[in-house]
Amino acid sequence: MRRVPEHFEKLWQAGDFSGPNKATRRVTIQRPLMRLDSFELMTTYRRVSAVYGAVPSSNPYPSGIDPTKGERVTQTYADYLFTAPGAPMELPNVSSISWTRSVDVDTAQATIEFWNNQPLPVGQRPKNGELDQPGYFSPGRGTSPFSSRWDHQPNDWTGLLMPDNILRTYEGWGSDNPESAGIGGDGYVPPEKDSRLVLTGVWIIDSVEMTALGSVVVTARDPGRLLLDHSAMIPVIPDDFYPVTFKDWGDKVTVLSKRQEDYRATQVDRVNATHRGSGNDLWPESAYTGAKVYGHSSTHALDGKQQTYYLSVGNPSPGYRSAYEYVDVNVDATISEVRFTTVKSGYNAYVSIKTRDGWVNGKTMPYRRDGRGRYEEGVPYVASKGGLKGEGTHTISFKPVERATMVRLWLGNLPNFGLPGAKYRAGIREIQVWGPRAVTRKRTVVDSNQVGLTPGPAGSNPGRCQDYTDIVKLFCAWAGLYWPQGGYEAMSDGSIRALSPKKPDRVLGAGVQGRVWGDFQATGTAPVAEIVASAFDKKTLMDGVRYVADILGFGFWFDETGAAQWRLPNIWGRGNWINGTASSPGRTNEVVTIDERKTIIGLSATIQSANVREGVFVANPVGKFAAMVPGYNPNPTGLRRVGGWTDQHFESVDEARVMADLVTVRQLFRYRQDRITIPAHPAIQIDDQVRIFERVTSEGYYHYVQGISSQNDAQNGQWTYTLQTHWLGDDPNGKWAFDKSALSSVTIAHVDALQGGTEYVRAGLEG
Repeated sequence: MRRVPEHFEKLWQAGDFSGPNKATRRVTIQRPLMRLDSFELMTTYRRVSAVYGAVPSSNPYPSGIDPTKGERVTQTYADYLFTAPGAPMELPNVSSISWTRSVDVDTAQATIEFWNNQPLPVGQRPKNGELDQPGYFSPGRGTSPFSSRWDHQPNDWTGLLMPDNILRTYEGWGSDNPESAGIGGDGYVPPEKDSRLVLTGVWIIDSVEMTALGSVVVTARDPGRLLLDHSAMIPVIPDDFYPVTFKDWGDKVTVLSKRQEDYRATQVDRVNATHRGSGNDLWPESAYTGAKVYGHSSTHALDGKQQTYYLSVGNPSPGYRSAYEYVDVNVDATISEVRFTTVKSGYNAYVSIKTRDGWVNGKTMPYRRDGRGRYEEGVPYVASKGGLKGEGTHTISFKPVERATMVRLWLGNLPNFGLPGAKYRAGIREIQVWGPRAVTRKRTVVDSNQVGLTPGPAGSNPGRCQDYTDIVKLFCAWAGLYWPQGGYEAMSDGSIRALSPKKPDRVLGAGVQGRVWGDFQATGTAPVAEIVASAFDKKTLMDGVRYVADILGFGFWFDETGAAQWRLPNIWGRGNWINGTASSPGRTNEVVTIDERKTIIGLSATIQSANVREGVFVANPVGKFAAMVPGYNPNPTGLRRVGGWTDQHFESVDEARVMADLVTVRQLFRYRQDRITIPAHPAIQIDDQVRIFERVTSEGYYHYVQGISSQNDAQNGQWTYTLQTHWLGDDPNGKWAFDKSALSSVTIAHVDALQGGTEYVRAGLEG
């Protein structure tokens, strides 16, 4: 309920609505201009993949992409209510105002009718045979090519009575504004300052219907239309927050850090190798070690020059088993490779190695003297390579041999050199011996650690929230309900009233100086499982709010000031929330009593069991999470009616059980409903409790107000409310419509956690 001037209650109880207390209606219209406020914010963590392989190697942690450091994002909120460029104007000639609000409908509806005629100034003669100025408020007046036909000129109303502009309705009993005072003239009291009126709605025009008879009918909806008009897509959703997803802060990210460490490695280096001799030395015509064959000595295989080379003695055929030639080199090291270059190609090469203990074991060389050769038979070799192509560097590798003293490089399958005598020879340009060496090197080591995220504002951290209510606030701020620091309300007399939040709402982002226009109850819980983009993408923002409301069993609507209301339905205990711009917000035990002896014009009560179920189940589509609970039937007759609901929202059995319990409660409330017509009392709001006394229907119980329809008509002089209610009972601690203690323990805990209080965030209130 909301606080209203004291005389409202007195008049309502007295029932005297005549003369100076007659029903009054006033309307203002204003052209808004959506203002977009952008903020450069810093997240509390950086949005990167937790998989190391997904991190660019050119930008490793921690100098580059570090999920603990945060990143800059741009947030943009929209304001449709508080920074309009011009003052509102009061519409004259209002004949009726009617509106309907309900907790079950996305937006309230309003219809305003008035006469499209302006009296001529005193003393001015009529033109064209017309009395006064019909069509004076038509939006196209004086701007069409035909305006001269009727001598119409543009006026202050031209282009104003248009869809998407804002209306505000003010209603009450009597008025401070003298009937003789013209709008804006001497003694004029604007509706915003009229102490006998209250604001009954902020409306966005849907349509304007004009008739030739001079009537205008304007239909409009409350600011909930902003959430229906805007979809969860760019540009409504800022780039950095699209596509919209939400999850809590309970998970962890992988943080990578790098450091330098020493490690032992092995590298292959060239070892010192000196000439020892070759097979040529064993032939008598050589006469001495290193003898030249056609000017080529085995020393040339180790002189470091590619233009000189060793040439062996000749062999009559490469197929002879004695046709293997070799060069020996001295070493004193651990070795693992022999690298060499040849003259001509096609050779088969073998490496034999001696240590101080003799030849190293291996396969036996296929060399045989066969009466032609003079070399040692039965020499083992440790490695070989066949069919050497080209004259480039050839490498033969083997397991490291320690304390090697000599290396013998054999060549077989000798090519034809075309020299006199035996033509098949071996030619080697250079021989190098290489061996392993232990070295100390440095390397970069990447350490991986799991780190918990630092929670931060949902408005600064795309995809994260600490409470389901954060989601609703963001949707409202994106839609146009952002309430900026320095916001104001322009009045129809040209004055300005500051309407600025006392302190910002951190949910919108650290450093954002503003709030959301509304009262929001924190839920105390957040979505552990991620709500993925498909739940919101390309859908209206109202769909997103309803998605969250379905999970929690919350209500969402807009009050008379155009402010969002988000809270658990007021059914769990006796009393009402005081909201609006009250100086002392909070919970009160006060309720409005509606008594047949004073304030009931009409009442009908209906009892019906169409919505009653003896059992209710709730499950997610695949049936993984499901719960079945007993329903309520005030008249148990043995029927076995079962109702069910499957929905993708549910991520646990407890969630399904809570929703099943809440469904049974709502079904019970459809069992007995009243429709009551009373003189209008603007203290009563939807989601309120009222007490009704009426003898014929035996009413004396507390009722929940589901909906209000208001009719304020100048022709009959009446202003009435028709309330749609359902029975709650007499006492929540005694006889109530349902027994809370009979609900499951998880539902009781859910409700108790939510009943702690509401975050009041609007003008004059501490948030």
